[in-house]
Amino acid sequence: MDGSREKGRGQRTIFHILQAAVETFSESGFDGARMDAIARRAGVNKATIYYHIGDKTALYTAAMHRISGQTYKIIAGKAGELASPEERLAMFVHTFAETVDANPRMGPMMLREVAGGGQRLPGAVIEDIAGIVGLLAQIIDDGHKAGAFRRVPPFMLYMMIVGSVLLYKTSAPVRQRVSEEYGTLVDGQEVVSGTVAQEIARLILNAVSIQPRV
Repeated sequence: MDGSREKGRGQRTIFHILQAAVETFSESGFDGARMDAIARRAGVNKATIYYHIGDKTALYTAAMHRISGQTYKIIAGKAGELASPEERLAMFVHTFAETVDANPRMGPMMLREVAGGGQRLPGAVIEDIAGIVGLLAQIIDDGHKAGAFRRVPPFMLYMMIVGSVLLYKTSAPVRQRVSEEYGTLVDGQEVVSGTVAQEIARLILNAVSIQPRV
């Protein structure tokens, strides 16, 4: 009983540390982030971070991998439940959008990595991305075999989806300002997993479908 409580307490501590790490890394980048700041944000001391996770590099890896690895598992699980490639491709877009809404600070972290050439991108996250792109490639291949999809480069399609979702999410303050000054040209909503994801999925499906959809 005591061991179970201790394990649960340790898991909660790790969760808070990783949340604080994502927030701090998204604001300051890897080089600008300080372990002291992450510790304060998580409500622990630095020794606790080193004990549960490790140094700053290990913490950066764990913070990003927790989200990218979970995304891979969710997409893989849902893909097995859907029969048609069209449903699976739409699910892919919606699942990624839901992940971004649930982890809004992940977007700035990934965009920082892209802008910096991915020099700090952890190997574990590269592996997650490769797995996710592999799932997308399988969806496209199945759609092509079924006569529904054209052959398209999987990574290019992945970047179209990820880029659309991440940029829409992170541009919320800019869209809000444009919306206030120019009205209906844009909207200022921050949620991307609802109507925004539906529209992105529609555009993506139109882009790959042999017979364009309405």
